[in-house]
This record gives sequence, C-alpha cells and structure tokens, in this order.
Amino acid sequence: MKTAKVESVEVGRSWEKDNVTYYTHTYTLSDGQKIQANHKTQNPIAVGDEVEYEVKRTHEKYGDSGSVKKPNDFKKGTYKKPTLKLVDAKRMASSNAIHAVITVNVSYREERLKGDALSLFESFTLGDIAGDIEKFSEEDSLFTSRLSALNNATLESGYKSFKTASDVLKRAKELYKYITRK
Repeated sequence: MKTAKVESVEVGRSWEKDNVTYYTHTYTLSDGQKIQANHKTQNPIAVGDEVEYEVKRTHEKYGDSGSVKKPNDFKKGTYKKPTLKLVDAKRMASSNAIHAVITVNVSYREERLKGDALSLFESFTLGDIAGDIEKFSEEDSLFTSRLSALNNATLESGYKSFKTASDVLKRAKELYKYITRK
C-alpha cells in the first residue's frame, strides 16, 4: 500500500452494477502516480487529502486502475472471528447436561439419572476449555462435537439400556470419537 497526496481529481462516467451506481475518478497523486478508482459517491476524496492507494491493473490505453482510499479505510473491512465467552460455553454445557438428564429420564419414564449426572455431562462437554473460544476454530469445533455427541447418546436412550450417567457418558465418548475421526 503506497501513500501520497491528491493533486487533482477528475470525475468521469458513472455506471451501474447490482442496482448500485459507481463513479469513475481519475486521481493524480503527489508521487506522480495517475490512477483510476471507482466509488459509490462523487468526490469522496478531495484535492490535498492524504490517501493510500493500490494499483491493481495496468492497461496500455486506459492507464492504471485500482483502489484509492483515505488512510485506514482499507482496515475497515477486516474480518474478526467472533468469540464465544467461557461463561456462555459453561451455560451451554449446563443446559445440554440438563437436557441429557431429562431426555434419558423421559425415555424410561422414571428417574434413572439424578443431579450428580449434570456435573459429569458438563465436564465432558466443556472438555479442556480454559478461556473464551474463537468461533470457527478447532476448539470451537470440538466443543460443538461434544455437545452433539452427548445429545445423540441421550437420544439413544429410547432403545439402549442406560442405567447410569456413566453408561450415557461412555456412549457419548464413543460418538465423539466417531465424529472427530480424521
């Protein structure tokens, strides 16, 4: 990315794409560069403004074209992965554990699993998470896989004979291993 001051600006033709109007601007910059850039508004950059620019194409007949922006405008479009706060992951694990206990108990129409199963299931679901989880990371994927494995194991309680929380957890670990195989 190069930096220069704008010495002159010419607004050329306008054109439309996807119902958006673009205006072609030709800039002459203090370092001698002449470059065409398209903007959604007319004259977003004035003579004397400091700009960052990037030449993306060079054409014999039409000259250089690319991007011309005020400093730091290129950084506005950077993507930052969202994070899942540890407190939220713990809440999800707790909710999932409650769901697992209820699902098993409803399947058998009796209270086979009690409150002590909750901490076992929460611990399995959280795994070794120590802090916030960056979305779309490996840790996020494994957390989601553990949630899914526990849910699927409890759904099997309709036809498998789970007598204890350890039975459900054993099946959840088997499913987790299957889900995460490479």
